[in-house]
Amino acid sequence: IPGLYEASRPITSFIKRTIEQVYGVDTVRIDRNQPHVLKYSTEEGSNHTGVELHHDKCDLTANIMLSRSQSYSGGGTYFP
Repeated sequence: IPGLYEASRPITSFIKRTIEQVYGVDTVRIDRNQPHVLKYSTEEGSNHTGVELHHDKCDLTANIMLSRSQSYSGGGTYFP
């Protein structure tokens, strides 16, 4: 999504400061490829119904739900 990184900067800055304070670290780096948004759909013709099992190449991952939980069923994150 064009402009997502700049639009989300206040949120990522808050998360970064919080991690630094809570865990007592001097610097937290946030990958320039983040954040990214995935929209899942079960509607006919949808080309995105989920992500295959994968390993994020970072020490910390944050998942933020952008829809009200009453507006869908299923979903979730699995940590093997």
